[in-house]
Amino acid sequence: AADAVAEARLVLAATAAELDRIPADFPESVPPPPTVQTMVEMERRLERLLARRRGDWQPPSPRADAAEALLLRELYTEWLRRPETLRRPADFLQWARDGERDGLALEAQLGANNTAEASRTLSRIAAGCGSCHT
Repeated sequence: AADAVAEARLVLAATAAELDRIPADFPESVPPPPTVQTMVEMERRLERLLARRRGDWQPPSPRADAAEALLLRELYTEWLRRPETLRRPADFLQWARDGERDGLALEAQLGANNTAEASRTLSRIAAGCGSCHT
């Protein structure tokens, strides 16, 4: 504790000239880490699909919905290829694999205009995200 107090006094004792020499060229913003970027994009795609479901999957078209599901599934697939993802705990990896599997099913269901099954699959995907993000 005494060392911490002495250290704090040193910081407090810095002169204006010393403080002026400290670089302050911080960027205005920094991009989020790749895992965060991927999760944000997953959330955007998931929200688009959930909005389509709330609208009873009405036009534009099942093909557009299937394409959105494909893009969501590809995010899972690419994420599972990253070394930093593969270092995550087993339950996290299982969640990502389940998301990839369900994304593939969702794409097929929407492509076949099977909106009832697609709605159930979409609920599973959303529940998977919700298991960590509440």
